[in-house]
Amino acid sequence: MTLVAPDTAPDRAHDPTTGPPVRERHLLDVVPLSTAAVVVSGIGVLVVVSALVSRSLVLAVLAAAAAALALFLAQRPVLLALVAITLVPVTSGLRRDLPIPGYRLSEVLTVVTSIVVLGLCARALPGPRWRAWDFAALAYCTGAAAFGVLDALLHQVPITSADARVILGPVQFLLLYRVAAAAFGTEHLRVIAMRSVILASLPVSIFAALQQVGPPVFQDLAVSITGTGVFNTPGYDPVRRATSVFPIWHALAGYLLIVCLLVVALLLRRDRRVLPPIVLGVVLAAALIALVYSLTATIVAGLLIGVVVLGAILRRFVLVVTALVGATFVTLVAFFPLVSERIAAQSTSTPTVTASGDSFLPQTIQYRLDIWTEQYLPALHGSWLNGYGPADPPGVFWQHTESGYLTLILRGGLAYVAVAGLLVYLSWRSGRVRLQVARTASEAALAATVMALAVVLVIINLTFPYLVDSGLPQPMWVLWGLLAAAIGEGARGSAPRRATLRGDEPDAVGHLVNLGTVDHA
Repeated sequence: MTLVAPDTAPDRAHDPTTGPPVRERHLLDVVPLSTAAVVVSGIGVLVVVSALVSRSLVLAVLAAAAAALALFLAQRPVLLALVAITLVPVTSGLRRDLPIPGYRLSEVLTVVTSIVVLGLCARALPGPRWRAWDFAALAYCTGAAAFGVLDALLHQVPITSADARVILGPVQFLLLYRVAAAAFGTEHLRVIAMRSVILASLPVSIFAALQQVGPPVFQDLAVSITGTGVFNTPGYDPVRRATSVFPIWHALAGYLLIVCLLVVALLLRRDRRVLPPIVLGVVLAAALIALVYSLTATIVAGLLIGVVVLGAILRRFVLVVTALVGATFVTLVAFFPLVSERIAAQSTSTPTVTASGDSFLPQTIQYRLDIWTEQYLPALHGSWLNGYGPADPPGVFWQHTESGYLTLILRGGLAYVAVAGLLVYLSWRSGRVRLQVARTASEAALAATVMALAVVLVIINLTFPYLVDSGLPQPMWVLWGLLAAAIGEGARGSAPRRATLRGDEPDAVGHLVNLGTVDHA
């Protein structure tokens, strides 16, 4: 199986009504680096390798090999971007210092790719023009830092290195978004990108299953590569749950949610360009099994809602509801012992969470309500507008908000929540706009996935900060970038076709039912 999709779209001829001609980009296109960039990079590599020789010859050789690979990829920015959007989501949960001392692999890969694609190769890959969605993304990703500095001054609290990483963390999402938008400016490149993102989930899902039912070595490996201490933390959960390459099961479930929604959308649109239906089915089955092993009820509920939304958007509602009923029944039968154990644990006390006999709510909900009402809400008194910053406010002893909304309020107040809400709304609106003019099944599936995800985000962030943690944000921003690239391509060169579609088909969304057979001329 090849990752390279056939190039079915010829270079566009110049049309004065749509702007200058756009050169068709390919995966392995070479963009030569400037002499200054090569010289500076060479000096940096020599300094690093020389320093490592005195410590370990093996490390020095590995550093030199990594530098050679980086130089090869740096001259092929689209290929480098593909590597980044494939690896960043699945490595975002790996512990710091693995394999680069002091850094996370996903962060380094994001920054290096951004320097190449958005800096050194900006003329060759200009990317789509900035729109309201992009400015909302900029406000959201830099807002945490702005509010963090403001709150530190107001509360006279120093910003530690750990706090700096927290408030600057969202910037990597913006970089990943713009890299995807700039590098995958044609439909055939976005097909390759979606294919790569989907296939990368298979090892993650398989590892989660092996962690749950395989020998202890897989559990030990998961703890080693993520550095998680969640399995040794009293009060988290009496039932063992899969985490795979992430530090906590919520992150794994959030990542799988994105994959499942995209695969379901492609299956509903009967797309064959991204992957054959049988391969999509295998990926979806593996992801669902891993999701069950994570035992994350909020994400399971979010996935059910998201699939229903996809069915409504893509005019497959009856089919979706029927399939969901059957899939739910099969899942409950196949995993009944595990699911029943998880349900029974909701009435079990732990060292830090006492099950209340007077409450009709599950333990996982009741303890969240207790934390919110007894610790976080009183601590936020007087700080609702601008938040408290990255540090925990006085009076908070449980250092996990257990809510995406509370996390946003702490970092920037209700103003920051409003920015995040605007960002998610604009993602939904952008998906709807693109869906109305999508010419291929894969483009329609991408737009519908973004729309469904916008609805799901409102719900799942009630019980966990999915927008800021590892797992879900990275693939989400990748899909957002791909959608932005599709919108940018449409604005540059498909105005005549868009007008034709709107004139010939009053109900553009209804027209999507037959888009799978549209000629890609």
